[in-house]
Amino acid sequence: MTEQTKKYKKDLVNLFQDDDLKGESTTRKDKPYVGGDDIMRPLTYTPPTDKELEEVAKADYETAKKQSIKSAEDETERKKKSLYGSINEEIEGNKTRKEEISASYDSAQKNLENQTLKRGIQRSSAVIGGLKNLESEKLTAISQMDDKTKAYVEKLNKEIYDLESDLGKEISSINEKYENAVKTRLHELKKERDDKINEVIKYNNTLDLFYTPDKYEVGSDGVTEYPKEVDLETVNPRYKERIYEVIRDYSDMDDPEEAFYLFETNDTLKNYLGKYYEYVRNIIKNRQV
Repeated sequence: MTEQTKKYKKDLVNLFQDDDLKGESTTRKDKPYVGGDDIMRPLTYTPPTDKELEEVAKADYETAKKQSIKSAEDETERKKKSLYGSINEEIEGNKTRKEEISASYDSAQKNLENQTLKRGIQRSSAVIGGLKNLESEKLTAISQMDDKTKAYVEKLNKEIYDLESDLGKEISSINEKYENAVKTRLHELKKERDDKINEVIKYNNTLDLFYTPDKYEVGSDGVTEYPKEVDLETVNPRYKERIYEVIRDYSDMDDPEEAFYLFETNDTLKNYLGKYYEYVRNIIKNRQV
């Protein structure tokens, strides 16, 4: 640090007055620069993650899936309940019919025995054979009824099994349709998100943002880095006025080294020049050469 620079630093100890006198310099050759708020603002957008979008897509169809599955299960249970009822009715009905047949044959046997007693032929071979035939017919009739009931119950049980099998297939179909719907919706949501990102970037790229990113409280994505070289023909006129003003103020100073030191120690310039600070700084710095 040269002696002259040390002198500059000593002279700048009391850079500005207190807040009530802000803007008035006592020992500096430059001034504080005050700029208004930028009328332009970049769009901000925090894109959802793929996982978050997947949860949204699932939520869109989760209720419908559950309702479809419950409806299928309820309908299956209703049909199964009806079939179980038919099975119980058949078993109870078969029991009653067998009791009726048994009672009918027992009555016939009793009548036959009474007739043979009156006639005194109860021990004849014809009577004994007749009683045996009645008993055989009774057992055959009961067996046929049991077979018929068994076949009917097996048929109903097969229908119950088919219902449960069909339910499993229907639930699988519902889940497959749900997964396909979620994939389709997730694709749509991702496209909406990507379109929004591109829209924000496209819009922000059209802006000639003046202040630093932290002024807008946004991240660095999509924000142009501060250039050291600027095509002034493309700069917004109201921004260009500030650039010219600062360059003129510091170029009018006789000592380029002092001018550069004052420029770097003027805390108001970064806010006043915004992203053009480095461009102007480079110009003032090169005057020292």
